[in-house]
Amino acid sequence: MKQYTVKQYMNAIESALRVDWKTRVRIMNDLASDFQSRRDAGQTDAQIMAELGTPKAVAAEFNAAFAEEHGPYQSPLRWVWLALAVLLPLVANWTGLQPAEASSIGIIGGADGPTAIFVTGRFGWSGVLPWAVGFLALFLLAGWCRKARGRLWLPLLLCAAVSIGSAVSQLNAAHAMAMTGALPVWMYFIANVLSNGTVFCLGVLFYTVFCLRRP
Repeated sequence: MKQYTVKQYMNAIESALRVDWKTRVRIMNDLASDFQSRRDAGQTDAQIMAELGTPKAVAAEFNAAFAEEHGPYQSPLRWVWLALAVLLPLVANWTGLQPAEASSIGIIGGADGPTAIFVTGRFGWSGVLPWAVGFLALFLLAGWCRKARGRLWLPLLLCAAVSIGSAVSQLNAAHAMAMTGALPVWMYFIANVLSNGTVFCLGVLFYTVFCLRRP
């Protein structure tokens, strides 16, 4: 087993726990008491840690025990992700897709096509959807997906489909911008992708793959 100080050992256990805050505090207090009792009985810190096992193994035992008692841990942060997934399209609808805004984009397009395409790609549905789906996937990963490993495929497929679709959409927009603009296609494409949620959605996709491959 890796050599830890007692503080590092305890911190490693705590970081691997997947339980609510109150349960986490109770577990860590019980572990600290057990550790001190073993010290009083004459065991060294190295002997105690060797008997308890690796931090991951110790945390896994607690996670399994409390999962059977309370069900799998679901992060309260998931409600923030859900709120963002719902509110972002609503805000975008009122700020970026109102009739007045759409008409102004059309006017801009008459004089400057690339600018109109960029504004539409950033504030239109093609720009908002990757953000919304990414936040929705995080909501699922933080709660619903923890009840069964097979559920991870839903956020994975959602993020993959939206990321690919958004990238294709932004590539088409980049071609249109390059026809009337002064920059090459790849520069417009990078600018478009970085200005919307495609990169964020891809990040959530890779995190989902990591969760799926994690033992």
